[in-house]
Amino acid sequence: MPFSPQTMIDLLQAFLQTGVGIGKIKHPDGRDVTMNRKGAMEELAYWENVKAAQANGGLSISRLGLKGDF
Repeated sequence: MPFSPQTMIDLLQAFLQTGVGIGKIKHPDGRDVTMNRKGAMEELAYWENVKAAQANGGLSISRLGLKGDF
């Protein structure tokens, strides 16, 4: 994960503040992601949980089991 959870939280909060029902978010990896408000709220909850888990030492990138993890 080359970006922090806070990056996604900021993007999603900015999207939700626009009041738009459906819109595109520019993902940190360059993709355009189309989502509705419900999907954005679910994603926001996910990234807030990831951020909290990392802050509590309960989640690290190497524990995700991605290729190249040591």
